[in-house]
Amino acid sequence: MVVLEDCDEDFATVKEASTQWSQPVRITRFTQLQPALEAIEQESFEPPVLFLLDLSVPGGSGLELLQAIKKHARLRVIPTVILSTTDNPAEIRSCYKAHANAFHMKEMETPRMVNLVSSIFQYWLGRVRLVDPARNLLRG
Repeated sequence: MVVLEDCDEDFATVKEASTQWSQPVRITRFTQLQPALEAIEQESFEPPVLFLLDLSVPGGSGLELLQAIKKHARLRVIPTVILSTTDNPAEIRSCYKAHANAFHMKEMETPRMVNLVSSIFQYWLGRVRLVDPARNLLRG
């Protein structure tokens, strides 16, 4: 999984939720937009099972990474989920227009945030049938 998240507390909830998941999941974290954009363009970049993106990060917006992912032939089939504090309808609409698979508002309380991320894992990694090679990138 690739996570674009600059907030250590929010990333900690992703890590905590991943430990509750039935299979170990590799997590690659980016805290800034530019390194994430550069990484997905590398020939050696291994497509993740899921992209989890915050909208507000240093150097730009998670929306820019979403757009780059969905333009990339190898990556556009990978589910891309937005986690953000915004409830601005225009921003949410922009994410869906850029082909986000889901948009979730972050919870302010840690236990609720862990539950939210766990439900995202349950749905995208457990219930949905993913296109290869994404499904094969789960370790375990």
